[in-house]
Amino acid sequence: MNDPYCSQVCREAGEAQAGTADTVDVWLMLEYRGTWGPQVVTDNALDAAFRAWFEGYAETFRAQGKRVRPQFIKQQTSGELRLFTMEGERILQRAALDYDGFTRAADTQIADHLYFVCTHGQRDRCCSEFGMPVYRALRERLGDRVFQTSHLGGHRYAPNVLVAPNAVMYGRVSPDDLDGFLARTESGLMALEFARGRTCYEPAVQAAEILAAEHSSLIESRAESESRWAVVFEQRTVQLVGQPTLGVASCGDVKQKAGIAFSLAS
Repeated sequence: MNDPYCSQVCREAGEAQAGTADTVDVWLMLEYRGTWGPQVVTDNALDAAFRAWFEGYAETFRAQGKRVRPQFIKQQTSGELRLFTMEGERILQRAALDYDGFTRAADTQIADHLYFVCTHGQRDRCCSEFGMPVYRALRERLGDRVFQTSHLGGHRYAPNVLVAPNAVMYGRVSPDDLDGFLARTESGLMALEFARGRTCYEPAVQAAEILAAEHSSLIESRAESESRWAVVFEQRTVQLVGQPTLGVASCGDVKQKAGIAFSLAS
C-alpha cells in the first residue's frame, strides 16, 4: 500500500494555508519543452549561452533588491516559445522560435489573467496527481491562458495555482471548485477560500490580507513579539497572532516542516 499523499494528510489535519506562499517580487516563467526532472530549473538541457543570458536577465532585477523566482512552464509542443516576466500588476511577454531569439525579442504587455498550475510530479507526486486535473479543467475553460509550471512551493497544499497579475498563490483548488474560484479571480478579486498569499508580501502580511479580507495598500508590517504582528493597511490595521506548527513537508518525507498558523487577534 502506498503512503498517503502529503496534501491529503495536510488537508485532513486542518493545516491552515493563509500566509504560506513563498515571497517573490518578480516571476520569470520560461517555456521549456524538455524533460522535467526533480530540479528542472537548474538541471536541464538549455545551452550555456542561453543559461548565462537568462541568469543575467534575472540578475537585473536582483540588483534592484527584488526577489526573483525563475520557473519553467509548458503548454504546447510546437510553435513559438514564451517567456513571461510578472511583477505586480504587470505581465510582459516575449515570444521566440528558439531560446536565442529571447535575447533579441521585444516585450509586449499582456492584459489577460494567466493561470499557472503546478504539475511537477517529479518533484512531488501530489503535484501531478492533483494538479493535472485542475490544469485540464482550466484549459477547457480558459484555453491558452493556462500553463503547467514547475515547483511552486508547498506540495502539501496541492493542487497549487498561481494567478497573475498580482501573483496570488492558491492551494487546494479542485475542478469542482472552479465556478466560484473563477468568478472571483477573473474579476480581479481574491478567492479567499483557496488563497495562500499574495507573493509580493511577507507571510504575516499575506495572512492578514486573507483573514481580514483587507485589500487596501500595505503601509507597514511590525512584529510586536515572536507570535504577534500588526499589519497596517491604508484602510485599517490588522492584528495577528501566530501558533507554531509542525507538519509533513512532502510525500515520502519523514521529516516534519515547521510553520506558523496565523489567526486574527481577538
